[in-house]
Amino acid sequence: MGLGKQSMRKNYYVDLRRELDQRIEAQDALKRLNSELEEIVAQRTKELLQMEMQLIQSEKLAALGGLVAGISHEVNTPLGIAVTVASHISQIFVELRQDLDKATVGDANIPVRLEEIQDAMVILESNLRRTVDLMENFKRISVDQHDDYPQTFDYCAYTEGILKSLLPELKKKQVKVALHCDGACLQLGYPGVWSQILVNLVMNSINHGFERASLENNGITIAFAKGLKGITCHYEDNGNGIEEEMLRHLYDPFFTTKRGGGGTGLGMFIVHKLIVDRLGGSIQCASTIGNGVSFEIFIPLIAQL
Repeated sequence: MGLGKQSMRKNYYVDLRRELDQRIEAQDALKRLNSELEEIVAQRTKELLQMEMQLIQSEKLAALGGLVAGISHEVNTPLGIAVTVASHISQIFVELRQDLDKATVGDANIPVRLEEIQDAMVILESNLRRTVDLMENFKRISVDQHDDYPQTFDYCAYTEGILKSLLPELKKKQVKVALHCDGACLQLGYPGVWSQILVNLVMNSINHGFERASLENNGITIAFAKGLKGITCHYEDNGNGIEEEMLRHLYDPFFTTKRGGGGTGLGMFIVHKLIVDRLGGSIQCASTIGNGVSFEIFIPLIAQL
């Protein structure tokens, strides 16, 4: 009887030890699995962040490409006029020289010809200056898109330059832009980031807000105000507006109402990410169908630079 109890006790301890070993092995396996999962999650997170940065970069280049096309179209007009005027001036000089050689030009004709030349020179200079201004604005924006370092700049004045570069796109829908500045809006920030934000907002208004709107009274209003804690930018258009259901998905990646029309669904996602993550600010949107859309953007004084 005593031997039976000892045998049972021995078997109990053997089973207990076996169960304990199995639990230890299970815990070790669980630790290894958790470690592997953590590595996988870290790797996938890194890959997603890289993909996100690539998407932002590709969208930035796409916006810059649109500006290039627009600027090329816009520059062609004043350059074409300048070439025509220069040719006209050359013709006047040829005719004047011929008249002088023939001694047929009278005293009364000389002031007339000179006045024609002077008028032509004014037109020529005006159009060349316009071309230079367009190229300077574009050069400033394109450089800021690539130079990713913080600098102090005037948000309002910089916005005015961006809007000049967007004139070709705005003209397509006859959109008038009203820019209001409450004094100088100097603040440390990323000009290239702000350019990308503004270009996306304006192009959204053109491609979506005024997609089916008439070509009358299309307008965008942009107002800046400098406060103690940072800069507030109010952006609004009087276009078609956004449905409530779509409004809830406005900042979702790849959400677009123009999937078949070339829309990527990344524009507002990138706008939100740049304002919130890059500038440490906030963006609020309000809209109803038929009453346009408005954005309230706040960029803090001490941004996450």
